[in-house]
Amino acid sequence: MDKEVIVRVLGRQYDGTDSDEMEVVTTGTYYYKKGNHYIIYEEMLEEFDIPTRNILKVKDDGSCVKIIKRGVVNAQIQLSQGKEHQFVYSTPYGEMAIDTHVESLECQFAEDSISFSATYAMKVNYEYVAHNLIRVEVNNKSDVR
Repeated sequence: MDKEVIVRVLGRQYDGTDSDEMEVVTTGTYYYKKGNHYIIYEEMLEEFDIPTRNILKVKDDGSCVKIIKRGVVNAQIQLSQGKEHQFVYSTPYGEMAIDTHVESLECQFAEDSISFSATYAMKVNYEYVAHNLIRVEVNNKSDVR
């Protein structure tokens, strides 16, 4: 895969009655090191002028994805099939304790693309709030017309 990539992130949160969806399409950087695929990109969050830097670390065997956020929000989110993970999600408004239980994680690797999707239940401050879906597609910048 080329160093310059197009990153498409689709996130959906649903609690049984309502759903909320967001999508980010941006450019980023890709590299491979020691059995891991790294995708780095920035996103602008509503109401803020400072970007949040995202680093996606995808294990070569597809068993784990780590999402590291630095900037307006800070977090280290780990997604592994069938596993529960806890992390702190820091925002300008305060910190939240987040628990995730990953129900499915699927990763696909090709010569010119990487994609993964995960569904997981989420608790905030130990109370269930929603189910989430995250889908990420990374393609060579030169392949997108």
